[in-house]
Amino acid sequence: MLRFTTCLALSLLAMSFAGCNPSAPAQADPGKKANAAPVQPAVAATPAAKSPGRVLELPGVVQAFEETHLFARVPGYVLKIHKEIGEPIEGPTDKEPGELLAEIAVPELEQELKQKNELVKQAIAEVDQAQKAAASAEANIAILKAGVIEAKALQERWESEATRISNLTKNGVIDSQSNAEVQFQSKAAAARVLSADSAVLKAKADHEKALADTRVASARVEVMKADARKSETMLSYGKIRAPYKGKLIVRKVNTGDLVQPGAGKGDWLFTVARTDEVRIVIAVPETDAGLVNEKVNVEFTIPSLPKFSAAKTITWTSWALEGSSRTLRAEIRFDNKEGLLRPGMYVNARIIVPAP
Repeated sequence: MLRFTTCLALSLLAMSFAGCNPSAPAQADPGKKANAAPVQPAVAATPAAKSPGRVLELPGVVQAFEETHLFARVPGYVLKIHKEIGEPIEGPTDKEPGELLAEIAVPELEQELKQKNELVKQAIAEVDQAQKAAASAEANIAILKAGVIEAKALQERWESEATRISNLTKNGVIDSQSNAEVQFQSKAAAARVLSADSAVLKAKADHEKALADTRVASARVEVMKADARKSETMLSYGKIRAPYKGKLIVRKVNTGDLVQPGAGKGDWLFTVARTDEVRIVIAVPETDAGLVNEKVNVEFTIPSLPKFSAAKTITWTSWALEGSSRTLRAEIRFDNKEGLLRPGMYVNARIIVPAP
């Protein structure tokens, strides 16, 4: 019985193998020659095109190319507001300063400037006085030099007279008393020469002092002018002007407000933006940061502008990742002279990066 069961199992197993391969060729007739299998021709395979790279779908935002907060530089009251938000502003040129946005009244500086201008006038008058004193001293030198010449001539006359009288006295023609008087006159003439020379020296010293006073007064004038210019510059800070051409986007003051200089720490008065160019800012995740550089192409659209689309290359990257978000800041510089893009607009960006 066991032998029959084993034979039956083997027979069923052989039948199952034969049934699983119905297309297997029948055993060849030993009397006939088997036909050879046909040979298939070789076909060259065309490799599939490799993907050019990855496409990163990332959000972005439009930012002004420059955005500046304007602070008060001097304390005072807002006298007048000249511009409102959204209005275009003109920046400085070679001939004109930037457009006036607001005026701050600073009465203390105005009075200080007037006082310093008067001090400048006083210093200029002192210079004029010192110059006249120098001219007078110079003229006095000329007069005293003429006196020296006259005194020397008189000295020579009396010396000659003293010699003649002395000879006459020796010969008994003139008495000794007359000789003594002539000798006295000769000595007096010599003393007058010495006095005239001393007066010339003093006049020269006075002239030098007058010239020195003139130089000191002139230097004082320059100091006073510089001090007045400083006050004038401080007063000019009361006029808040546009730093460049763009738009006024934030105004935080009104007429009559008291403003204080904050040195960058206080509250600002205005915010202006340069909009003739804008920045398209995209935050690239850390995993893809190494693939994004200044040569990568970007296609971007603005959801709020359905007909807008553009393609550019990345202009700048921060290279370093931002600590809080772990993202790379990528920027695209975009010409916006027509004012189509506005700061704050949402951007859909497609960054095409090469395959790693």
